[in-house]
Amino acid sequence: MAPHKKNEMLLVKRSGKSSRNCGSHDHMANHKYDLAHRWRLDEPQSTRHLRTAAVLKQTLAAGYTTIRDAAGLDAGFKRAIEDRSIAQASGVAAIGKRPLPEIQKTYLAITWGIPEDGVIDLPLERDPSNSLRVKMRVIKGGLESRTHVTVLERAGAYALVSCELLTGRQHQIRIHLSSVGCPVVGDKLYGPDERMLARAADQELSDEDRSRLELPRQALHAHRYRMNHAMTGEPLDLVSPLPADLTEFWKTKLAESEQ
Repeated sequence: MAPHKKNEMLLVKRSGKSSRNCGSHDHMANHKYDLAHRWRLDEPQSTRHLRTAAVLKQTLAAGYTTIRDAAGLDAGFKRAIEDRSIAQASGVAAIGKRPLPEIQKTYLAITWGIPEDGVIDLPLERDPSNSLRVKMRVIKGGLESRTHVTVLERAGAYALVSCELLTGRQHQIRIHLSSVGCPVVGDKLYGPDERMLARAADQELSDEDRSRLELPRQALHAHRYRMNHAMTGEPLDLVSPLPADLTEFWKTKLAESEQ
């Protein structure tokens, strides 16, 4: 393989069926990376069918190693993987060879119910009483948590929503929308029944569960990341369009609402 120049941009496409092998990265796709400084991963919905956030982080790390090796880079430098709510979402993720700069993040979500436009300002903390150990809760005195919500389109009792993160807490968008009565479609933790998350991990979802969820994964998509390049200061605007599964679901809801 020919050596790559410092600022050369490459597009790597890998595809395949999702796997429960936590070391597998065959199903990661559309990795665009700057060999000097940073990688941008545009993750398909199929990547997110991994069973836990911990497994997905291991998968991202494996994909990172593939990119590093393909680029002929020294294996000794430290990796920084941008951390976010990663359970069965899709869209842009960022990986850097150094600490990442401040990122303006915009997500798209399809919700049950129509939220009001504006800022949801509800402090959060990890729920110590929840047996799942990953669930967050709204609580006075918790960590400052603010999400700017804009309804882009309505389809009956559903909404296509733009969510700009003004802070970056675990599960922030999901719990904020759920707390105002408009949970994300397909959310197994903050949607109809939090016990669905455990049943899904054990592959024990019932037909009734699947019917209530409507989608096999949550309708949450990392749509746009804006940041300045850590080395050059150049503004970067990384956009991932709504994926096919969510686009098709939304079209169906629009058609139903017009009947």
